[in-house]
Amino acid sequence: MNVSSDFRKNNAPTASKAMQHYIFAFVQDCINRPGSLARNKEWLKDYCESEKLNYSDLEYNLNVFFELLEEYNRASTPVLFRLLKSQSQNCFIDEERFDLLKINPAGYDFSTDMQSSGAYEYKEDDMSSSHSNGIVGGHIIGL
Repeated sequence: MNVSSDFRKNNAPTASKAMQHYIFAFVQDCINRPGSLARNKEWLKDYCESEKLNYSDLEYNLNVFFELLEEYNRASTPVLFRLLKSQSQNCFIDEERFDLLKINPAGYDFSTDMQSSGAYEYKEDDMSSSHSNGIVGGHIIGL
């Protein structure tokens, strides 16, 4: 029995290369000049209509992208960076163009942070009772 179904088809919306370039320029302009967002959105809406692309979906995805970007600028965590990069694909921005936006990835190396923190640092010349007598926390109770 041969069943033909639309389930195997990729129904994700697509944008032309020109539209992808325009969206990238739109995002780049909004990052560099935040005051131009309202004017640029009108132009983007007109361009979406001519390309027959759903503007409300694109606007929603762009709003989520800018909210994530704002949050990432406050707290540069690797998780937010990955979410931001993933959300950019919903806005028709591929990885190559995302890298051109000059959003620096959070360069956290948690193993280095743990080794350099005071809680995990052992000093040879530290002669506290916990190191000399082998009693952990003994200095707290006076041993």
